[in-house]
Amino acid sequence: MASAGAPGLALRLMDGAQPGAADYPGDWAAWERARIRVLADTGAWRRALQRLDERPSNLPRTFDHWAEYQQARCHLELGQAEAARQRLRALLWQRRADAADERVRRWRRAIVRSYLVGGAVEDAVTAMRRFDQDYADPGTAWAHLRGRVLLRAGRAHEAARHLAGARLDTPAARALTLLARLRSDARGASAIAQEALSAARADDADAPARARF
Repeated sequence: MASAGAPGLALRLMDGAQPGAADYPGDWAAWERARIRVLADTGAWRRALQRLDERPSNLPRTFDHWAEYQQARCHLELGQAEAARQRLRALLWQRRADAADERVRRWRRAIVRSYLVGGAVEDAVTAMRRFDQDYADPGTAWAHLRGRVLLRAGRAHEAARHLAGARLDTPAARALTLLARLRSDARGASAIAQEALSAARADDADAPARARF
């Protein structure tokens, strides 16, 4: 229902259908995951954070780990970089930074992003380099974040090479790649501007995608 464009109605239905956490903690947690996703999809980050902060104490540990990461995510979306990092570091400490755990990768990527959100660009570069030392991450999300870090750090040539090699094919990634090329080669500005115009006019480009160009 939320995906059909009626998130408010979906949330009201959840209010009536979600079982009590005291008697059914596992079922309550499953419903709460769905609720937080709806709130996140609608940009209601403060409301989501409040729900997560006020969750009952008797929930499955797997849900608590998920909720703690979602709290960090909310802080990031609200521009609260230090609060996000505190949450993420606590998660890493709990997991003893087990590099084989996919969740640890996700948390460390989020720490890199937190430095960008807080304007600590060189710290973001350092965290990015450490991540690269520990992982060979081919994922598009990391490639895009890595490109953003390099651009913010004034390393446009490196960003352009990295993004070209990653071959990302989302509107956001294409826009970032063009920006990196523009900053690293001002002489090609005319050709790059033409590429951006063509991308904005593409048949598959929706309004948000066009705005990126």
